[in-house]
Amino acid sequence: MIYFGRHPLHSNNYSPLSQSSFNFEKRFATFPNREGDTPHLVERHNRHFGHYRIHRDVYSRELGRERDITVFLPVEYKQDSSRRFPVLYMQDAQNLFDDMTSGSRYGSWGVDRILSTLIREGKIEPVIVVGIAHGGQHRDSECTPGYDHEYKAGGEIHRYSPFLVNEVKALIDDLYRTRPEREHTSIAGSSLGAIAALCTAKTFSNTFSNVLAFSATFWWGNESLHNFFRDVKHFDTKFFIDYSALESERLRNGAQRFTELLESSGWKQGIDLHVRSHKPIELCEQAGHSEASWGIRFGKLLPEIYPRRDANSGIIGA
Repeated sequence: MIYFGRHPLHSNNYSPLSQSSFNFEKRFATFPNREGDTPHLVERHNRHFGHYRIHRDVYSRELGRERDITVFLPVEYKQDSSRRFPVLYMQDAQNLFDDMTSGSRYGSWGVDRILSTLIREGKIEPVIVVGIAHGGQHRDSECTPGYDHEYKAGGEIHRYSPFLVNEVKALIDDLYRTRPEREHTSIAGSSLGAIAALCTAKTFSNTFSNVLAFSATFWWGNESLHNFFRDVKHFDTKFFIDYSALESERLRNGAQRFTELLESSGWKQGIDLHVRSHKPIELCEQAGHSEASWGIRFGKLLPEIYPRRDANSGIIGA
């Protein structure tokens, strides 16, 4: 439910974007079918290439903590009020969007710019992206299935995955014109966020049709991801495993072992398993394990996930 006006329990602590945006509005929202929650603030920012909806300090009962959620809507969302859109859920929202990361020391993927460009060029169909902010000091634990003794954290993915599906997705499907069905819902992440995406896709195998894992830290917790997937039975989700040729040896070796594990469970290369070792071309990619590299690889992969279709559902963009 959306509330208009100002809720007295919220402060005026907005991001720099809210002070510089044109057509900026404030609204309030609550979770569907959940009583007793204080409405949270939703900042509405409009740009010529898309629209942002930032849900501030959303309280998660699964995590017991608050989290910001950023929704990026393509321009087509406001052009056709009867149209519904597929949704891509992405981790680590702080580093995803160009216009939202003025304070990030890691830079940005540029997801908003990449999406708007590919849509405008007719290479992909319009899609909603939901970015879930990481939990800061809780990130290492929330994103992973096992404890890592070097980093002294890990093992709370069993709380994060239900948060993403039962709370975030439920909220998004209630407030926005989504296509909530499994075939129109995908999940993505990088580094530890990729581990979270992979684990969530397995736990909620009836929710996601694609999982995009960029530079997944397969080595975390003595390869605890492999244990999480051990004895997994094949399910109808496509896996896209993407990493840079400049990644660490333990990441590259972990990717190979994880690929073999999926193959042994019935996934087939080129059909529902796509593994790529990316060779950097641009100077900004030389770090390999970086936002700049992930953004470039993300843009190359999107046309395979969301090819543009004609009125008869035939693919016309690739």
